[in-house]
Amino acid sequence: MFFLLTAQGYARSSYTDLALVLAVIGPAGTLVFARFLGGRSIDAAEDEAARGGGR
Repeated sequence: MFFLLTAQGYARSSYTDLALVLAVIGPAGTLVFARFLGGRSIDAAEDEAARGGGR
């Protein structure tokens, strides 16, 4: 939203392009974060502990 308002205020289309790219990449980045950096599920950790594995 900030970049769209900035693009309108300064009449620069490059800020509009940046806002549109960030609007597409933002949710994808959230999914990547949740998938790879969010850690394992509790069920997976309990299963590994039950099999005798652990950290």
